[in-house]
Amino acid sequence: MLVSTSDKDRILNDKDLVTLFKAFVDNGYEIRLVGGSVRDMLIGKDIKDIDMAVDATPDEVERILNDIGVKSIPTGKAFGTISAIINYNSYDNQAVLGNRFVEITSLREDIKTDGRHAEVTYTKDWRLDSLRRDLTINALYMDSEGRIYDYVGGQEDLRAGHVKFIGNPQKRIEEDALRVMRFFRFYAGYGNSFDEASFNACLKMAENISNLSGERIRDELFKLLLSEKASVAINLMYDARVLNYVIPSASEATLAIFDKIVNLETRLHIDEIVHTDPVRRLAALIGDDLVMADKVSYRLKLSNKDKKYLVSIIGDQVNADCLIDEHETSKMLHQYGTCMFVNSVLMNWAKHSNINCEHCHELLERAKAWRPLEFPIKGGDVIDAGIEEGREIGDVLFNLEKWWADNHFAPDRLALLNKLYDMVS
Repeated sequence: MLVSTSDKDRILNDKDLVTLFKAFVDNGYEIRLVGGSVRDMLIGKDIKDIDMAVDATPDEVERILNDIGVKSIPTGKAFGTISAIINYNSYDNQAVLGNRFVEITSLREDIKTDGRHAEVTYTKDWRLDSLRRDLTINALYMDSEGRIYDYVGGQEDLRAGHVKFIGNPQKRIEEDALRVMRFFRFYAGYGNSFDEASFNACLKMAENISNLSGERIRDELFKLLLSEKASVAINLMYDARVLNYVIPSASEATLAIFDKIVNLETRLHIDEIVHTDPVRRLAALIGDDLVMADKVSYRLKLSNKDKKYLVSIIGDQVNADCLIDEHETSKMLHQYGTCMFVNSVLMNWAKHSNINCEHCHELLERAKAWRPLEFPIKGGDVIDAGIEEGREIGDVLFNLEKWWADNHFAPDRLALLNKLYDMVS
């Protein structure tokens, strides 16, 4: 079967991919695009990553890449994967591949799995390679001529938006417990329906998620939270008793807040102010429990930046109804910054059914128009005024800046210096 899309033409005509295809064919091997790039190409979605499959061993892949002067990295060589670093500006001076790497994986079979890792053996049988993959929609291949190879009915399921494990669902999950998360993530991104046997296997095997590393769970969860049907999938995970293995505090109450946050982000989408935010959505699912926020951060191995952001969303909320006049709004924007101010408005809006929606809209518009103000006084000014270095400098600066904000940010540097000397004296 031949497909014809602009994305397909761009990728298949990309000079670096053409070079890769040709190099392996010239050495007597067959190489094809596989997985997400083929899947997304067929339904017109943006292509983010390029993966390829080849009937050569990893050693042979490294040799061929070296012969054509392409740098290779053995990112997952033990499992058959070599990453090729390609020219970033490869097509019409644009990064059509979305990153610098093409992952090339040898055709393989799993001979032993423990739910996290697999021992593999290499094969030249494309069908056997497809049978070890997770979902039918992810087991599609395309050659350099645009021909599609489908051994498991993936095209039909893709057209229908039907999410289904390949073969025996329980066996697929036993091979890698992360497939429970992936089932719901792909349902959120591609699904209109799902295979009942696959869903039931996720329900039965959900506790196996506990054996996975936090990084793997986090990556899948964040992708799910950013998906078009995140609300539907998260609610399904909760009903299947899967979500609580990831977020123990998730409840019907936090799900209601999460659904409202997703709705607000989607409906409002004010440029640079309101957008899809996976950490904010995670905060909604956790609820108001800062201890749980800390536990979830640790379990998911969040970066220090994301953990701090998560805790601030949950702990630093301002009651939107208290911000009646423009001056109070300006003070809060100056104190917390636009991002945290918007988070407070959205979280309040999601939590309280009787909140004044028109007022919330007005607050968001004020946030959009807000431009940060630079406080004209620095620590050196306080020292020059006679305060010795130490904690007292911070206290003086805090009180002086508060006075500045209380006076509508109107006093200039000279007025602030006069106030500073009055405070010191």
